[in-house]
Amino acid sequence: MRADQQWHAGEVLAWTEADGPRRPPAGPGRISSALIAGGMGVAITAVVLTDSLCEVHAMWVDGLATLALFGSIAAVTCAVRGSTASMVLTAISAGAGVAIGAIDAIHSPVRGAVVATFFGIAFVAAIFGFRRSLRLLRWDHELRGQLEPAPAAHAAGAGAVAAPDTVSVPETGAEPAIALDNQRA
Repeated sequence: MRADQQWHAGEVLAWTEADGPRRPPAGPGRISSALIAGGMGVAITAVVLTDSLCEVHAMWVDGLATLALFGSIAAVTCAVRGSTASMVLTAISAGAGVAIGAIDAIHSPVRGAVVATFFGIAFVAAIFGFRRSLRLLRWDHELRGQLEPAPAAHAAGAGAVAAPDTVSVPETGAEPAIALDNQRA
């Protein structure tokens, strides 16, 4: 027993791992999710602040960068909260970053290729994290399915007869001892 634990008398419910649900699969780590999304946010900001595009392409890049920046901020927030949506938002933001790199490659091929490659790597990392999120969501769905009552119990409850207004008493000739509120004399 550790030093910070104390013995408490009383009822204790204990079970082995075989009695309960299996352990949940590992989801995407909060730190890795936040680092990927945060790194993308920094990269998007750097790309937008240092672009050398014509007005039309700059407008497209600014629009995609806004989407990607808000997506990466939301992804960091979701990662900190432990939500499985962080990887989906990160993948969407990384896809916008790949598009930014492709547009940027029109004016500067090397820079566009570097940007698209960076965001492509972030996209692949987000997809791997999303796959881990899907395993965790599938485990949760299966566990909830095991906890729901059987369909027969629902069917029996649907066809049940309404409760009587009085409590039944054995046939001894006595009056019912309990009457419900709607039957006052």
